[in-house]
Amino acid sequence: MFDSPDFKELKKLYNSPELESKNKFSETLKRVAIFIDQQKSFDEGIEFFSKVNKTIAENPDCYRYIGNIYRSQRDFEKALHNLQKAATMSHGTALYFEILYNLGMLNREYNRLIQAKVCFEEVLEAHPQSAIVHNSLSCLLVYEGRFREGWKKHVWRIHLDSQMQELKNYFQLPEWENKTESNILILPEQGIGDKVMFSSFFSLLPKNKFFTAVVSSRLIAIFKRSFPEIDVIEGTQQNIAQLKQKHFDAYCFIGCLPRILRKSTPNGLAYLKAAPYFCKDNNSKTRPPKRRIGISWRGGSGIERERRSVDLSLWLPILEMPDVNFINLQYDVQQSELESIKTLGVNIFSDDTVNPLENFDAFSSLVSSCDIIITVDNSTAHLAGALGIPNWILLPYAPNWRWGENGNKSYWYQSAKLFRQNDTEDWKEVIKAVATQLKGDLRKLASNTLST
Repeated sequence: MFDSPDFKELKKLYNSPELESKNKFSETLKRVAIFIDQQKSFDEGIEFFSKVNKTIAENPDCYRYIGNIYRSQRDFEKALHNLQKAATMSHGTALYFEILYNLGMLNREYNRLIQAKVCFEEVLEAHPQSAIVHNSLSCLLVYEGRFREGWKKHVWRIHLDSQMQELKNYFQLPEWENKTESNILILPEQGIGDKVMFSSFFSLLPKNKFFTAVVSSRLIAIFKRSFPEIDVIEGTQQNIAQLKQKHFDAYCFIGCLPRILRKSTPNGLAYLKAAPYFCKDNNSKTRPPKRRIGISWRGGSGIERERRSVDLSLWLPILEMPDVNFINLQYDVQQSELESIKTLGVNIFSDDTVNPLENFDAFSSLVSSCDIIITVDNSTAHLAGALGIPNWILLPYAPNWRWGENGNKSYWYQSAKLFRQNDTEDWKEVIKAVATQLKGDLRKLASNTLST
């Protein structure tokens, strides 16, 4: 890599006295960093930027990129060391605040909340209109349970989402303030899990107003069944155009409901209704039928995906439980995963007629047929909670803001129980705790069945 055109160009650019060459030097480093990230060539990246520092000149950009690579590799100490060095070297420049934000996010990912907040607030002093920093701080505040402050600042997320901006500009409506408006348009945002989660506030909407909610096609059937008091519209291009012709007094994005309604949290009760599901995996001649445990082991995207996911091989203490039918609820399952676990004597039932990415209503029926759901942080966790199914959620040490800083209960879903990593970020202890809980619950269920 050190004989590459990029490395030779960096040497030439750095030795040039022209200001334009200095700018091109930074641009070339950035291009290399993007390439390394795309190719996941992290070891080569560390070697490359270290070599630039040693043979050309030390510079904060290289330390920042090295720090971010270590951050993606979950090496906190090395990430912190390099980002702090980059911050020190860049102090007094525009780059300093970018690095400071990276430091804030690193600290947040390791539950160092005070340090993260200090970083975010220093950036905002210099850049008070930075939407990405406001949004990160809003999530941190909600995570801490400071709901009023957090939901108020949460509005900054709209500036970061081009689709939300397009919808807002398209309808040109005033934002709903929960005053005299009577006809309100609720617009969608973010992913399926977010839409399911924020729809928990629908039961708290004023009864003397009329609401139209735009949702993705995957949610149409279950939302229509679950919220008959709301006009649920599929968000097709044609339907959006027709809504433009109708009269609405105001609009809001679904994620703004907590702030507008001035409600810290929903009531946590089940609110989605699934259609019945025929249990294909249970032998009708078996008395009593085996308990159905739905499992999902992968979630998130990007850097979050690795943090949230638990390799299926680690689930063995749970999957070896006798007299249980394990149901596959993983939406992007690889057949090789199921075959690999099958060689260990574990059979996980998959209903090939149910595709959660195409038919979410059928998937919700499958989820509702389970006695217990055990899942990582993904849309299945939200769906199970919204359906009121006993729902055990496996969380990383510093989880997403919506699960709160501590405790085993979720303010979103009363049926959910949270199992958190300790500060070693070891999933084995979490799995062990879940297996112990499951063994006890199955024993109780068996005793209750025998007594009746």
